Amino acid sequence: MTVACVGVALINLMLVHLVKSNLLNSIWNTSGMTPYAAPKKPTVDEVHNILQRHSALIVHFSGAPKGSGVERGHLYPQDLHHVKNGNAMGGVSCSVVCPTDVFHGDNRNAMGCIGLVLDLTESNSLVAVSPHDCGSIEVDGRRTVEREVNISAFDVEKSITNRQPCSYNEWVLRNFKILGVFAVYPFEISVQSKLFRPEDAPDYLPTNESVIGLGQTNLTSVQRQFPDLPVYSFHQGRLIGVPRHSDIYHS
Repeated sequence: MTVACVGVALINLMLVHLVKSNLLNSIWNTSGMTPYAAPKKPTVDEVHNILQRHSALIVHFSGAPKGSGVERGHLYPQDLHHVKNGNAMGGVSCSVVCPTDVFHGDNRNAMGCIGLVLDLTESNSLVAVSPHDCGSIEVDGRRTVEREVNISAFDVEKSITNRQPCSYNEWVLRNFKILGVFAVYPFEISVQSKLFRPEDAPDYLPTNESVIGLGQTNLTSVQRQFPDLPVYSFHQGRLIGVPRHSDIYHS
C-alpha cells in the first residue's frame, strides 16, 4: 500500500470516529459551517387531523399524473396493481380529494376517478405538498421533486384550502401504505383502442394505430379487481364506505 493510500485510509478512519463521537457537528458549528439537515415534516397525527377536518383522502389515481404508466404498458387496472404490489414505494403522485369535489368535465378536482387510498408510514413519507401541480418528476421509476423543502402543518392545510376551484392539488408520497380503493362517478379510466380509419381514407394515414382514450368501469368491477381492499367513494357530498373518516386515518 502506498503512502498516499495509507494517508487516505487514516483520514477516513478519523472522520468515522468524529461522526460517531458527535464531534463533527461541533467542528462545523465552531467553523461557521452548517451540517446537512433533513427537511422537517409534520407528524403523521398532524396530517391525519387535517385530513379528518376536511373528510379528505390521499389518492393515487390511475393514469396520474397525466397518463403516467402508459409508457410502461400500464393502464387501469395494471397501473394500480403495479403500485399495490409494492413496485412504487420510491414515490408516487397523489391528489387530496374531498366529498364535495368534482370528478368529471373540465372543472374536475382530480386527474382520475379510480385510485388507491394511501397513508403515510412516517413523517418522511411526505415528500412534497402543493395546492396545485408541484412539478414532480420521475427519476429511475420513482416520483419525486427536484429539491425537498421543509413542510409544516400549515403547508399541508393550505394544499387543501388554497386549491383552485377548477383544478387539483398534488402530494408526493414515498414508503406509504395502502388503505383501500377510491372509486367515484363517472368511473372514468384510460383505455387503449384502435384508431378508426374510414375505408376511403388516403393511403398516407396510419392504419391499425392504437390510441389512449377514455372508457368507463363501475363499482362492481372495481370491487372484483381489488377483492382484498375496502372501496371508498363520495356521494352527495358525503364519504361512503366507512362509518367515520377516523376509521380510515387513525390519530
